[in-house]
Amino acid sequence: MADSSEHIATALAECVELMQGGELSAIECASRYPEHRAELEALLPMAAALREAARIEPSPAFRRAARQRLLGRLEPHPGRNASFLDSLRHRWRRVQPLLYARRLSMTWILAILVAALSIGGGGLAHAADDSAPGDAVYGLDRALEAAVRLV
Repeated sequence: MADSSEHIATALAECVELMQGGELSAIECASRYPEHRAELEALLPMAAALREAARIEPSPAFRRAARQRLLGRLEPHPGRNASFLDSLRHRWRRVQPLLYARRLSMTWILAILVAALSIGGGGLAHAADDSAPGDAVYGLDRALEAAVRLV
């Protein structure tokens, strides 16, 4: 089967070359290979269409319009080249709203952190109040009692 596929591929390549040179038509070329005639008659028109499609080029009007669209998106200021400072200003305008949003979220994060530490610290101080020597929080109990005596 692989040998047959290779033979068809070789025949197709030869036919495309002969057709491109204008020496033979698709039917004449397919008749040169009678054992693969059916396959070549199906493949040769597609090969010719693909060769023709490869030659398609955009019109000059399309090229001009595409160039204008591209340049319009690239240049922040029409008519002059963007400087380094212009690019920094452009980036700052894009980042600035994110910084304000992040600043607000940082405020909430700090408020939640302070609340969690206050609640956790109060609960830990309450647990240390009844501790005895040898308990894990006994050192905290002694430190809190010393702090109360100072105040």
